[in-house]
Amino acid sequence: MKTLRADGGLSKSDSLLRATSAATGLPVERHPDLEATSRGLAMLQLVATGKASLDDLVKARAEAEVFSEKPWSDLEEEYRKWKNLIESLRSSRESFLAE
Repeated sequence: MKTLRADGGLSKSDSLLRATSAATGLPVERHPDLEATSRGLAMLQLVATGKASLDDLVKARAEAEVFSEKPWSDLEEEYRKWKNLIESLRSSRESFLAE
């Protein structure tokens, strides 16, 4: 995989897309049409019924905004901290429920 593509509600978040790029080391493209997946499925249905061609799909693709961040050098450390936090929360919950 060379590029991730994002659409839908969460793709509105620049911070999320930057973090995803940094975490994966891959550029993340955000289509200007946040409902591109739904529209793409509708267009594929048009192709399947012979009302459009695959070339029409390619022509319909708009320029995407690209988020490309430097990979996190401390990703493993951040993941370790996150796992410790989750374990701590689980322990707290179990101890709370036991009371």
